Order: sequence, then C-alpha cells, then structure tokens
Amino acid sequence: MAAQTERAAYKGEQRTLYKITQQVCGKFRKNIEVPIGNKDGQILTSEAAQEVRWTEHFNEVLNQPAPDTVPDIQEAQEDLGVITTPPTKE
Repeated sequence: MAAQTERAAYKGEQRTLYKITQQVCGKFRKNIEVPIGNKDGQILTSEAAQEVRWTEHFNEVLNQPAPDTVPDIQEAQEDLGVITTPPTKE
C-alpha cells in the first residue's frame, strides 16, 4: 500500500490517495450489510420482509400531510442580473 500511495502522490492522483488513506484508517466500508429491524426492534432476516419495511418507512417519510401554515415568502427587492442565454465562443 505504501508503494501504491507513493505512486499515486507522484502522479497527482488524489482520489487514489484518499481511498488508500480511508482503508488504512479503517473507515473504508464496502458492501457491509446492516440489519434492518421492524418497528418493534426485531431484526428482519428475509429479503421480502426487509423490502416491505423499507416501503413502509418511505411511505411514512415521503407522504406527509401539507403544513398547517403557509410560508410567508416576500418578493425580492431587486432582480438579479442572471444571464440565461447559452454561452457563445466569444
């Protein structure tokens, strides 16, 4: 790994340096499966049960009711000079 790191540093390959540093520090996790539990805290072992739990979770998170109060967003004091035309070669 040291030789790999030296080659990457010499070539200026920052991504490779970062990956090797993460591996050495022990923060590199690849394909680690985390147990998924139901609402009661029991671990779900079957893939079908895990998919049902993920569906249930995202339905709860993403399907929220509309807020009771409407936000009061005021208009801008002045327009910004944003150019939206495609760039030219000039």
